[in-house]
Amino acid sequence: MLDKQRTFFIFYRVGKLTGAHPWIAIWIGLAFAILCGVGLLRFYQETNLEDLWIPNNDILRDDTKYVAEHYPTRYRKAVLLAEADNVLTPKVVNALLDFELQFKAINISGETWDDLCAKLGQKCWTNSILEMWASNEEIIRKLTQEDIIKKVNSIQFRYVIKY
Repeated sequence: MLDKQRTFFIFYRVGKLTGAHPWIAIWIGLAFAILCGVGLLRFYQETNLEDLWIPNNDILRDDTKYVAEHYPTRYRKAVLLAEADNVLTPKVVNALLDFELQFKAINISGETWDDLCAKLGQKCWTNSILEMWASNEEIIRKLTQEDIIKKVNSIQFRYVIKY
């Protein structure tokens, strides 16, 4: 009970002083905010995942550095997510096909999709619902919603993970 009374008394005194000298209270508050803000001058947002999550003396750092130096990658993964009330409709699947065709038609300094893609064997690697129909435009344009649902429900995927 004594702590509660003491707390009330402290806040009462602070309130009374603030009311009696409002400009001093404003300047003290402003000076405190500026003093705390000085720390932002040295603020740095770390974006390197290794620095964020891996201890400095961990062997994984050395392994990651070795792999980056000896096996550099030129690939970057990009993901497109389709959003609709129902993505398994001919309208959405055709829109995905249109996007894929436009994307694959891009030519940058004479290099095409086939020049820049990650390949598995001789074929560019993609991960798309359109692969169920081998990205065949003629077949995909004729699909009905029932065809799409039937194919999605009948296909069995096998995931292979290699380390």
